[in-house]
Amino acid sequence: MFEHLAIGKGSDFDTLRRGLRKLHGEVVAFDGRESPELLSIVMHLARGNAIPDARLAALSSDSQQPLASHRTNIVPAAHGKGKVAAIVSVRGTATYDLEMWPYMFSTQKLARTVTELASDPSVNAIVLDVNTPGGAVTGTKEAADAIYAARSRKGIVAIVNPLCASAGYWLASQCSEIVAIPSADIGSVGVFYLHIDQSQMLADMGLKPTFISAGPFKTEANPLEPLSAAAKQFLQTDVDNIYADFVGAVARGRNTTASVVRSQFGGGRCLSSRDALAANMIDRIETADRALNQILNGSSSPRQATIARLTRDPADLTDEQRKRQARARRLRLEELSLR
Repeated sequence: MFEHLAIGKGSDFDTLRRGLRKLHGEVVAFDGRESPELLSIVMHLARGNAIPDARLAALSSDSQQPLASHRTNIVPAAHGKGKVAAIVSVRGTATYDLEMWPYMFSTQKLARTVTELASDPSVNAIVLDVNTPGGAVTGTKEAADAIYAARSRKGIVAIVNPLCASAGYWLASQCSEIVAIPSADIGSVGVFYLHIDQSQMLADMGLKPTFISAGPFKTEANPLEPLSAAAKQFLQTDVDNIYADFVGAVARGRNTTASVVRSQFGGGRCLSSRDALAANMIDRIETADRALNQILNGSSSPRQATIARLTRDPADLTDEQRKRQARARRLRLEELSLR
């Protein structure tokens, strides 16, 4: 049943090169500060420069061991006879339709995988093993919607191990529960489009490009000419609309309001797990192995986490309930500091 979910690593890095090159010129939900080498490689590939396999291989040199050794792992669950837990790898850069574990994953395949697992009666819980700086916006909304729809049918837990940024958080925020390892970075709620004006460089080289086109905006925002004010405004509107979708999805998944997400979820920054917990961006902090064992043994119920969060929508809380909520978070942080 799960054979089509296993994606081989491949004998070379051509697929990875294609996937990263496709990011150039797209609106992306990506945190380049958390993975500066990746951003550098994308720019080099866009210019047609050769990138050796060894440099690409270094992109997956994680400080944490993946929970899944393939695209999807099926693990027996101790608390249900005949039941299993599915561990789905969400590691590497997000692309729409190209996948090469563990360097990049396809949001299109992720949506299909989660939907199929949610419909499988033998699967008791779904675990997303997350370590991603984000990536392409294309496909992220659909995958997030699939995760949110699936969580009404069975528990879905995202384990941040150790990075969940931008498009990655867009996806993880739709889970029933988010668990982060103590040294995790979470957030980067924002999107951007990068335009590099290469016209002066070409002029210094004695080159002057001429476009022969049809359609008033066909060559708009090309890198060989300065970005016009009209093109900048068009792209800004596009970025703003995608950001609104991002914020709206996070608000839905975390059962809060868009204004809270905009003002309290980092403003585009990545937060430490401790700060993310205080901001209600995640539900708890545990090591990856401990969190997974709790799910497999039935001592942690992602369904219960969803129900608990439904009772703490800031719009519905009284002042006294807000004070109690703040005290509970402070006690949780103090408990973590004593471990």
